[in-house]
Amino acid sequence: MGQRVVEKAGYIAVNGVRFYYESYGTTGYPLIMLHGGLGGIEQFGALPMQLGQYRQVIAVEMQGHGHTGDAADRPLRYASMADDVAGLVQGLGFDQADVLGFSLGGAVALRTAIQHAGGVRRLILISTAATRAGIREDFRAGMAGLTPSAALYMLDTPMYQFYARVAPEVGAWPTLVGKVGDLLREDYDWSQAVSTLDMPILLIAGDDDMVSPAHLTETFGALPNAQIVILPETNHFNILGRTDALMAAITDFLDTRTDSKS
Repeated sequence: MGQRVVEKAGYIAVNGVRFYYESYGTTGYPLIMLHGGLGGIEQFGALPMQLGQYRQVIAVEMQGHGHTGDAADRPLRYASMADDVAGLVQGLGFDQADVLGFSLGGAVALRTAIQHAGGVRRLILISTAATRAGIREDFRAGMAGLTPSAALYMLDTPMYQFYARVAPEVGAWPTLVGKVGDLLREDYDWSQAVSTLDMPILLIAGDDDMVSPAHLTETFGALPNAQIVILPETNHFNILGRTDALMAAITDFLDTRTDSKS
């Protein structure tokens, strides 16, 4: 991924958690970016900085991830994490924002649009399923193995190395892995709620991704304001490295006028 140069960083308190965020650019409509599970803003590489040339980008690290501390008495739940995003948008002084999420962050972004539709102008989902059944079986099997004890075998991974470098409490790594595992093992089906969404939605996935093009077409294809972009020769682990393709799809989507919300 490209080099990331942080323009501005800070913390904002929402729902009892101090969320770390980085901002890029100062003009244009605000765009909130949410990373994947066990990751952080670093996952996006140079994408926030490049989007910041055209937008006001705020990349956020979710509860317990990266620089953001955990809340001991609060499990990770899609609904509460979506409330965090809505509170963060308001706390930053915006009535409404565009929201982009990758993988777990995409699920949180989708829940934000479902629970707080008035606060989401446009929605961008990268490698995101609207039902747990829409996730490939091999990925679901991997999610089943995310437990606190398994965290000890992940110390050589880039995810832990990033966490160890920036986390306020490095010893909380097993707790984070366990909480993420509990979240990812939960069954869900948001297809009915998705059918009610009327904001423009962009779905991006690789042709060998965690979520299949067929699932995206089945779940989102009937929505008049939904666009689906499938990147060739792309999987779940290299899709965020396709910066040029992502930039082209995202900027084109954000610049497109619609009759509803523009």
